[in-house]
Amino acid sequence: MSSPQPSGAAAPKRRLVKPVLIISLALNLLFVGLIAGTLWKFRHGKTRISKHKAFEATIEQIMTELPESNRGAAEAVLARLRSEVFPRAAGRREVVATVVKALKADPYSEENLASALADLRQLRSDVQLGLHTLSLELVRDMTVKERHRILEIFRSKRHRRRGGGRRGDSPE
Repeated sequence: MSSPQPSGAAAPKRRLVKPVLIISLALNLLFVGLIAGTLWKFRHGKTRISKHKAFEATIEQIMTELPESNRGAAEAVLARLRSEVFPRAAGRREVVATVVKALKADPYSEENLASALADLRQLRSDVQLGLHTLSLELVRDMTVKERHRILEIFRSKRHRRRGGGRRGDSPE
């Protein structure tokens, strides 16, 4: 027969206490990590940067890799990017605010919203046209290897996330 336990002795430990505590700790760490990651991402900006900023960073990086004879063209493109495209892109915030204001207006006016959306579309088109024109000027006299390098740099600047670029993309 089993002997009765003295009244001062501890009760026998339950079998599941230790695994439950470990699982609880793991879940707590997971949630703390998710919250910390969200705060970090919010504090340090988006994971994607705008195309014109990525293009600027790409030109700055490729200029260090280009031969001295080709750097002048890249510097000229960079100067035009900053003087022509950046001012247009900076106006985007005001145009978006106009769209939001037209959308929230009471009474609603479809004409005002359509006009604001047309302005936004035109602004985006102007910025894209500027980027495309400058891209053509930049790569005009480059070798295939230099063009591949530009694409590789641009993708790394544009898509800063754990998985790298978009699925299915390859620099070749």
